Amino acid sequence: MGKFINGTHREVLPLREIPHPSEKRLVKRLELEFAYDHANPSMRAETLLYKVVERYRFNDMLQIAFYYGLDQLKETVVDVFGDDQPRRVKQILRNIESGFKEAQLEH
Repeated sequence: MGKFINGTHREVLPLREIPHPSEKRLVKRLELEFAYDHANPSMRAETLLYKVVERYRFNDMLQIAFYYGLDQLKETVVDVFGDDQPRRVKQILRNIESGFKEAQLEH
């Protein structure tokens, strides 16, 4: 059975300009590795974030954190998994957060 996504519907706005404005598919515009939108090329950003978190592929989660922010990624992880997050998801979030902190220190 599929998961029911509850909570308030909010519009997810990118922190950074998403490249390739002429490309209609958000997955291609964000340069994600997996084709999350193969069945729905006009997928909304909120749905895409849920799909990326459900698969928890590191590079795609990193891209989401870069464009939509680490806080948005963490909120989506809590929405999808609640408090029972897989160990790998926690590890990915720690690694991304650590990399973001290092990048801030360099600037």
